[in-house]
Amino acid sequence: MSDLHDYVAGWTCALDDGRRSWYLLPTAAGGQLFRSQGWLGFQAAIAPYAPDAGIEPGRGRVVSSLPAAGARPAWPRLRPEFPAPQVDGDGIAFAFSVPYELAIFGGHFATAPIVPGAMLAGWASELAREHCGWAHGCRFVTLLKFRHIVQPGLSYRLRLTVSAAGTALEFDLRREATLCAQGALRSAPP
Repeated sequence: MSDLHDYVAGWTCALDDGRRSWYLLPTAAGGQLFRSQGWLGFQAAIAPYAPDAGIEPGRGRVVSSLPAAGARPAWPRLRPEFPAPQVDGDGIAFAFSVPYELAIFGGHFATAPIVPGAMLAGWASELAREHCGWAHGCRFVTLLKFRHIVQPGLSYRLRLTVSAAGTALEFDLRREATLCAQGALRSAPP
């Protein structure tokens, strides 16, 4: 028989705009449940055990780390925390994890959280602007493929290359050796 600790490693309660909110840190099994069944499946799995722990599951948020006592996470998060990039050949790379609390997971999708491809391309473009001088934005897409879904609670590696003229951006996103997404964006016709 399961219990709350099979899915929730820790939790805390805080006032969020005058209402109680529960921040729930998933176990490995809880993270897998969230990725496969979304918030609705996670909530249904903990519902029988939550009242005994004083948790109101309908007011919960799955998070990647519990906030410090008295602190409140900034909501909504629109992208992961990206560490300083590492030089990788002629480009740069970021190793990062997708947090459970991204705003997009509120509606994309309630039963299986997936980072949309357009958001992945947006992260690549923003990071290239911040770290590589990509100032043009995207006017042409010459390649954009999404091969595997990107989900919360997992680690990825995003590699960016900007052309010497600064008019072309190429990116690839991997989970270990698996290519999840790749793109080639241009600010002028190829």
